[in-house]
Amino acid sequence: MQTPLNHVKEKEELAIKFFSDGRAFDFGGLKQCMSDGYAYLNGIEDILRRLKLNGYEMHAFTNYPCWYSMIEKKLKLSTYLSWTFSSCETGKRKPEIEAYLEVSQHLGVPPSSCLFIDDRMFGIKLMQVACSLLVVGMIVYLENPLAKISKE
Repeated sequence: MQTPLNHVKEKEELAIKFFSDGRAFDFGGLKQCMSDGYAYLNGIEDILRRLKLNGYEMHAFTNYPCWYSMIEKKLKLSTYLSWTFSSCETGKRKPEIEAYLEVSQHLGVPPSSCLFIDDRMFGIKLMQVACSLLVVGMIVYLENPLAKISKE
């Protein structure tokens, strides 16, 4: 059985397994294209900065493969958050319930004390139903809930 891409820890292994049929492709070009596409959405960096200044502990919780380091290199997200929950490191991925519960357990807080932000409505609905967690979704809805949190 082939290892899912999000569980691959080595960049070279990911390059080999990127296409299931093993076809050759411009690995460097793909990485450059992906890196060129990374950018903060308007207003997000300010929200992250305000949350950090208000003492909120933030962690990335992502299914992204080992290439998440490209995001870090370009955007310096670790200025605001820790890459604690990357599926290629933890072996658990969203939307598996165990992945969300591991976050809560690792942080030593009840799930109801976690705020999960997701950009897919499927992930949001699953977590609302399955874990009764406070889940905020879709980037257009983030400004007001996070602004309220940062004022408390």
